[in-house]
Amino acid sequence: MSELLRRKEESVDVLATRLLLWDNMMSADQRTDTDALLQQMHTFLSPHDVWYIADLLPVESPAHWAYTYFAGAWEWVRQRTLDLHVLYQRLQAASFKAQVKRRV
Repeated sequence: MSELLRRKEESVDVLATRLLLWDNMMSADQRTDTDALLQQMHTFLSPHDVWYIADLLPVESPAHWAYTYFAGAWEWVRQRTLDLHVLYQRLQAASFKAQVKRRV
């Protein structure tokens, strides 16, 4: 991430990230962090370039076994992570032309 932040605007043709959003969602105020990150990523890409995001969206899996055995985990996930629809809306708000392909 630090290498990317040193690059100039519109200097990346294809960007592929894994778990980048998850790292930002660990903070108490994930909306500000996530929105700021999306805006920042938008500056690195030219209008026709591509950003592939591979990220965990744990709120999309409410029946996961971990929520049964760790009582506070579900509430933590609900408060700090995004679902696919919210992520899509935030990408659009950051001026991305978002396309979604869900893999489970």
